[in-house]
Parts: sequence; structure tokens; C-alpha cells
Amino acid sequence: MKSVNNYNITPLLSWQKISCCKLPTIFVYTLLFVASLLFCQATKAQQTPAKIGVLAKPLKDSIMLRWGPSSPQAWHILNKSGYQIRRFTITRDGKLLPKPEQQLLTAQPIKPWPLAAWQPKVEAEDKYFSIAAQALYGEGFEVYSAEDKGISKMLNQAKEKESRYSFALFSADLDYEVAKAMGLAYVDRTAKNNEKYLYRIYAATADKTLKIDTGFAYTGYADFKPLPKPFELKAYAEKKGVMLSWNQEAFKGIYTTYLVERSEDNGQTFVSISDAGVVNPEQSEQKESRMASKLDTISALNKKLIYRVKGISPFGEIGPLSDTVSVMAIHLLEASASISNAEIIGKTVKLTWEMPEQPAEILGFDVERSNHPQKNFKKINPKLLPANTRTFTDQVTTNSNYYRIKTYGREQKSTLSYPAFAQMIDSIPPAPPIGLKGTADKTGLVKLTWTANTEKDLAGYRVYRGNAEKGEFSQVSRKAIKTNAFTDTIELKTLTKAVYYKLVAVDTRYNPSEFSAPFKLKRPDIVPPTPPSFYEVRSSVDGVYLAWHASSSEDVVKHVVYRTKKGEENWKSIALFKDTNHVFTDTTAQLAQEYLYKITAFDDSDLSADSKPFTAKRIDLGLKPAVITASATADREARQIVLNWKYAAPKVDSYLIYRAEQGKPMRLYQTLRPTETLQKDKSHQLIDTPLFINTIYQYRIKVAFTDGTESPLSKTITINY
Repeated sequence: MKSVNNYNITPLLSWQKISCCKLPTIFVYTLLFVASLLFCQATKAQQTPAKIGVLAKPLKDSIMLRWGPSSPQAWHILNKSGYQIRRFTITRDGKLLPKPEQQLLTAQPIKPWPLAAWQPKVEAEDKYFSIAAQALYGEGFEVYSAEDKGISKMLNQAKEKESRYSFALFSADLDYEVAKAMGLAYVDRTAKNNEKYLYRIYAATADKTLKIDTGFAYTGYADFKPLPKPFELKAYAEKKGVMLSWNQEAFKGIYTTYLVERSEDNGQTFVSISDAGVVNPEQSEQKESRMASKLDTISALNKKLIYRVKGISPFGEIGPLSDTVSVMAIHLLEASASISNAEIIGKTVKLTWEMPEQPAEILGFDVERSNHPQKNFKKINPKLLPANTRTFTDQVTTNSNYYRIKTYGREQKSTLSYPAFAQMIDSIPPAPPIGLKGTADKTGLVKLTWTANTEKDLAGYRVYRGNAEKGEFSQVSRKAIKTNAFTDTIELKTLTKAVYYKLVAVDTRYNPSEFSAPFKLKRPDIVPPTPPSFYEVRSSVDGVYLAWHASSSEDVVKHVVYRTKKGEENWKSIALFKDTNHVFTDTTAQLAQEYLYKITAFDDSDLSADSKPFTAKRIDLGLKPAVITASATADREARQIVLNWKYAAPKVDSYLIYRAEQGKPMRLYQTLRPTETLQKDKSHQLIDTPLFINTIYQYRIKVAFTDGTESPLSKTITINY
């Protein structure tokens, strides 16, 4: 099989979209009939189905059909199963039939030609037959183009299956005979002039892996229309040839490619400018290119060229020729002038420029002026300066100006020189700005305003910022500010409490004024003070003694002592200190009531910081007995330790069991109600699991009473498990 090389092609298969404002009754009936045929397939598959797009073209003696699947997978499946065509007669002699008459037009499914049938076409070097054959049967599919590397690069990166599919449908679009050979076209020669038909094209056998929707086309001989001729053909002389464009939007679904022809003998003879047709793909699904375009590269200049274009339909029909358009191929202007001198002479500026030698014809020059190097240039010469002019004198009214030279050539081509700057002598700076003031919010946003200067040549203001009135200031405005206002952002999490601003006014000659008077702006305080910390909490009969280290922040104005009962979040202030005192005894604490205490520091911005809370309670001297009788036994078969004790004191609320591995600190292990531990013999018991073998465990027991008091801890009970 021959490989496909050196073709300027782009895969394309475009199917016409039908839109209308009012549908005839017969067409509405046809749509309903199509819907009924599709409904039978609606629930057979849950995946997104592929589609078969169909076009129909009635001629005087037959009806031509063209179709194509919407995905590479569907194309490969249908190549194997083939297509069936069923025709439904909808109307006869302009009247709707009571029931559509159907006829299977394909006794055998339509499939691509076998490999052997393609060989003569490939050996004859028929390029579109070769492309299609390679896509169908080639062992490898590498397509490249010597003329258009962009398209080649895109296609070489695509998957092989998608490339085969794209090029196969592309070839079918450009050659109707290729479409028939690929099983994508059919000519109905049994149609009658007085009837209209609905053609149904579908897969000969259903595929289990992919649902493929049926394609439909409704037409008859009455729908015959001659092909239109292309319009809006335009030609423009370019550096490398002639750029041609024409309207393709109006012919979507009518023409798939175009042939462009050129005449160099004033229209007597025309030749095609390329072997392949011109295909302009859609830019995207959302936006389509309205105009098709083609660059005709030519070597002969200063010659009149005439062009025309004609379209080729998906059915291989060649449409009528467009109107011709002519263009003169000339050397286009590329060089630009260069300003060699901008001399200040009194109140005038004399410009001198040079123009390099080049083949393009120069029509003349314009001189443009602006107060900015990149924008707002305006022409200042009253009429076009002759092509041999190289100087121009400007009567200036402002101190600083930028100039550039605009050169004109044929075909509305023009070039611009680089701007040149001319400045009158001016050494007087503006006055220092006054009235600087501003505000800062808690996000660090600063807004500054000041009294505007009145100098006519004022260019703007520079804003400077510093952390000390007599320290170093840095410019915070990137460039000169045109207005008398500025917005800045400052860091708030810093040790400096204020920020300072100064201004400098600058004129158009970049003469700076003296600094304005500095403006001091207090930074909003968002940094809370350092938290205080307890260094002693002691319980006594008289109350709870608290001692703490005060906050180290300089702006702290007070410390407040808060208390809440343990288990509650009801913090209440019980003492306030605005001096250096840092001790306090809570004599209002209830006996045996456990409390949480904290110290809060407040600064002059009412920001606060809390100490870590501490637990304490006022001592109640009502002593309770400790657990004396206690023992433990290890049961390794049951993997447990049995802890037994006896205790006879009344009003027991709970037993607090402490446990530790030998050598480690004792920690509260379990809190048990008497009802959970009580045995029949009035003793108490805890079965402890899970445990680690060869570990020495230690236990101690404390008793908590209903009045809030507690017993001391029992002696340590040691057991080797």
C-alpha cells in the first residue's frame, strides 16, 4: 500500500444544520414519523450514542446521498457491519400518504471496497483514493505535509484511529467516488418526480459496545436547487504573495472545498494555484470562521493578477465561478524612517530623519507628536510631505514632546519610526506639596490626600514612607501619581507604633520639589498583649491564693482575674488590677468547690490575652478515711487482674482507681460508682483488662463523697502479671 505524503489537507466533515421559523405540515408529519422510529431505540443503551450524519442532493434524474459516522469508534464498527438504507415514501403528487410506504434499497449492506479493488486507484496515484485506502487498510498511518508543517504536527500527535477516521472522511468529502468506495455514499436512481422521501440510514447489525443512532434525510426532486456561486472574493497584496479571502459562512453544508484560479494574461486563461482544494476548518464549536482564506505565493511582481474561485460540494459537484477580482503584485513597504536629530532652536524643534534604500515606492510622510512615548500621537503637518522630504520644523507650545515619522507606501501600507524626545530647557521645580493627611484601618489600608499643586507642567507626585520621622524614607509609589490621593497598605504586626509619609512633586522635566512636611499616622493596633502566666496557685482554709507574672507588653492597662466552676463556661470577673500588683486570694470560694482561674491582660486598644487556666478549690478540713483493706490477684488464663477492697464509710459517690506500670507515674485510670463494684459480701471488686504479660502493675484507690470531699489515696497495691 502506498503511503500518503505531501498533501495540503485538513480533516473535515461538515453536516448542514436546518433552521426555520415556520414548518410546513408535511415536514412536521415527517418529523413525528422520524421521532417514532427513534423511540424504539431510546432505551436500548445508557451510554452516549454515536450518530450518522446524512446529506441528500436531488438531481434531475436521481437523488444522491452522503453520510458519515460521528466518531472514530462508530466508523470502525460500521466498516465491518455495513450500512442499510430504507426509503419511506411520505408524499405523492403533493399529497400526504395515509401510511408511509417503505422499501429497503440495499439488498446487501453497503461496506467499503475490499483491499484488491483499491489497488488500481492507488497505482494510478489518485491522491484521495490513496488517502482513503491507507486509512482503511494501511499497516501504519503517518501523514505529513511538506508545505504545511503546522497541520502535519497536529495530526502526527493524534491517535492513529482518530487520524484514520479524520482522513477517511476528509477524502470522502473531496471526492464523491471515494465516498462511494468507502461505503459512505449512494445514488437512488429509482426515485420518482412526483414523490418525496424520508431516507433512513442505519447500521446493518447492532453493536453491543456502542449505540449508533440512525441518520435521516428528507427530500425529493422538488428540492433541487442549483449550486450558488461564491461571493465576497477579495485580494490583498502581501509581502510573500497575494492573500485571498471569500465568504464561506453562507455555503456551510453546500461546499466542503474550493478551487482558486489565477490569470496572468488579463483573464484570457486561468490555472489553479494549487493541486489540492482549499479547506478552511471551523475555529471551534462555538465560533466559526466567516471567511475562507488562501495565500498565493508568487515570484513575479509589478504584474496585474486576476483571481476567481469555485466550490466543490460533498457530492463532487463543481459549482459556478465567482466574480473575478484583480490585484497588482508589488513590493510592499517594510522599511521605516529613522529620526536622526531633534534640534531645539528657540521655541521650535527641527526634526531630521533618514529613509533606508528599499524597493517599495514611497508616497510621502506624516510627522506625529505626543506627550507620551507610546500613545496619543497626532499628525501635525497640514498635508502629506513629499517622498523626498527629510526635515520638518515644529512650532512647539509645550516643554516636552515625542515625535515620530509615519511613512506611506502602496496598498495602504505604512510604517512608523521609533519616537524621538525633544525637551525645552526648564530647571524650576514645583513647590513642595502641602496639606498631607490620611487614615488607616485595621486591615492596614492607608488612604492619603493632600492639596493639589497648581503648576501647569506638573507631571505628578511621588509618595515616600518611613518608620521614623528623621529616619530613612522609601518611595512607595511606582511612578508619578497624577491625582492628589494615594492608597497604601502597611504591616500592622510590628513593634513600631506609627508610620510617616512625605511627598515630592515632579514636573514634566522631572524636576523634583523639596519634601513636604512629614505626616505621622498611628498604626491600628491588632497585636494582642503577651499573656500573663500563673507561677503559684495554692489552696488553703482561708481561700485560693493566686500569684502570676504580669503581661510584658508596654501598652497593657489592666489585669483581670476570672473564675468559673469546673465543668462550666461561666467566667466571671472577681478582681481587677491597674497597678503592678500580681497576687490575689479568693476568699469568696465555696468550701470543696473546684474552680478554674485565669488572668486576662488588656491593652490600650482593648485587645486582650488570657493566661492558661488553673484548677483549685478551697480546703475543707472534714477528713475522710482512706481505703485500708485492698489486694490484687493475677489470673493469666483469663488474662486479667482482680482488684478487691473493702470500705464502710457512708455517702460514697465514687471510687477513683489510679494505675501505673512500675517505674511510671500513677494516673487516674477509672472512676467507678459503688453500684458497679459492690459484691455480695459487701466488698468491692474491679476486673482489669487488657494487660501486658510480664509487667508489674501498681494500683491506688481514692474515695470521693457526695459532699465533694475526698479520702487520701490508699497504699500502693503491687501485682506482677
